[in-house]
Amino acid sequence: MCQKKLVLSLFVAFCVNVVCQASSSGESIGNRALWYVGSEKWLYSGSHQTGANTNKCNIFVADILKEEGCPAPNRRRSYSPIGAYEWANSNSVFLGRSPCWERCNSPEKGDVIATDGHVGIVSGYQRTTSASAAAYPPGLIVENDWGFRSGQNPTCWRYRHYSGQC
Repeated sequence: MCQKKLVLSLFVAFCVNVVCQASSSGESIGNRALWYVGSEKWLYSGSHQTGANTNKCNIFVADILKEEGCPAPNRRRSYSPIGAYEWANSNSVFLGRSPCWERCNSPEKGDVIATDGHVGIVSGYQRTTSASAAAYPPGLIVENDWGFRSGQNPTCWRYRHYSGQC
């Protein structure tokens, strides 16, 4: 009888821990993105990862995910994070085959949100943090309502850290 209670207690503790991690990871991803608001690390003119004079919204997303221990999909085995167009692709081979990512229809804090040509991280209710092409200087990390504006139809992906395979 004691052994059954111990097994049940361990199972309950495991389930509670998985639920806590599932609810806190989105928070931590969104908060990590917010921490960089105002940063110039991903400037268009900067040389971070991809060199100068390139948009780096996808690099910002990949860097935030990496800092949070989430595997960002790569196009090749070497460092080559998928771009905004791939994040916006609801039928993405890179994301769809991964046990780590699932499409979501109701964006929550920590989700990756994308439309053709831009990608960011949901950082609050109808708020996104991203390396903006519209900001001055281009690439400055901003938080705004991008992705939630009238007429925008973004694709959202949620990290499935609770799957045990990520």
